[in-house]
Amino acid sequence: MLFRSLSITTAGSDVLWAADTDLSGGGYIYFSGALTVTTAGGNVTFGGGDAAGSAYARGPGAANPEGIRAFQTISITTAGGNVVFRGASATSASAGYGAWGVGFDDTISIDSGVGTIRIDGVSLTSSGDAYNQGVIFRNNATLTSGWGSATNLDRKSTRLNSSHLVISYAVFCLK
Repeated sequence: MLFRSLSITTAGSDVLWAADTDLSGGGYIYFSGALTVTTAGGNVTFGGGDAAGSAYARGPGAANPEGIRAFQTISITTAGGNVVFRGASATSASAGYGAWGVGFDDTISIDSGVGTIRIDGVSLTSSGDAYNQGVIFRNNATLTSGWGSATNLDRKSTRLNSSHLVISYAVFCLK
């Protein structure tokens, strides 16, 4: 799924991007322009694996290894809806490419009100460049959830590193 600049406003309806719904390992979500999503309580989900986006959007191959990648500013306001990003990289990446599960190149701002925020990224490759993390923020990130309660923020990042035989976990804190 490739999107240029996009603005979506709903009156409480959910917004869903579901890629790789056939589990072929070749469905990623890629925003080359700015994204603004505003819901009045609706959930916002970026994922794959099925029509509900309950698993990972998946990088299709070495030339496009990222599961979810946003090049420009992302702004999401849900007023109580949950926000979920689930992405997994391809199993290989060409030299000079990132291979993260979920990656943000520019500023990201998410305000879910009392809703939760989950960013779940998995890098399945040890090839490519230094950007083979599960989740990467390359610029400013502001995540606000549940009156500022840290329990409503779920940060999970996994990556398979060439020096490890198992997936290593990296958890980051956002304030």
